[in-house]
Amino acid sequence: MTLLDRLEKRGCVSRRKPGRSYIYRPKVSREKLRERALKQLLDGFFDGSADALLNFLRQPRDPRVSPR
Repeated sequence: MTLLDRLEKRGCVSRRKPGRSYIYRPKVSREKLRERALKQLLDGFFDGSADALLNFLRQPRDPRVSPR
């Protein structure tokens, strides 16, 4: 409930109360949310560089090493 209240305050969802409960609906499209998430990923881990992300994804991984 707290998460949905915060999303509503940020303008990401709308809510209405037809009875005793709330009904939430997204106000932002999935594509727009995907763009925001990718931008945060790029800015936070790759200094805003899409090329750095692509280079990271292209690196071979050792399957014996488990991710944390």
